[in-house]
Amino acid sequence: MLILAILIVIGIVVAAQSALGVSPEQRFVKIDRPAWISYTMDVFYDVRWRWTYGNSAEIENVLPFCPRCDYQLTIRNISNIPIVDVLAFHCDLCNRDVATIQEPLSSITSKVTRFIHQKLRTETWPRSGREIEEARDHT
Repeated sequence: MLILAILIVIGIVVAAQSALGVSPEQRFVKIDRPAWISYTMDVFYDVRWRWTYGNSAEIENVLPFCPRCDYQLTIRNISNIPIVDVLAFHCDLCNRDVATIQEPLSSITSKVTRFIHQKLRTETWPRSGREIEEARDHT
């Protein structure tokens, strides 16, 4: 009985929309993707970083890539002091260290995530690959 009532209500709504000249395409609201969702790559610390957005739009999977050849970088602690982290971001394809940063990896990825948040808040994220390359020249 309830299903019949729901179908009758839907029929009345569709008939009313048709009588008002509403096309089937106009019956549904199109939700555009926010522009910022395409911002998934930038350069910080001379390293190209990529990430994804989770279901709640949180930044996830922050990974480093070579700005020259786009190969995913390996990270090695090259410190001679056990309690100090000195991380080398190495490109196996170019056979070079892209960057050396004296911080723990968790601190670096936290800062990169906060840089991303700052650019999203201020709407200053690069909109194209060219803007990303220009931003790299200024970091």
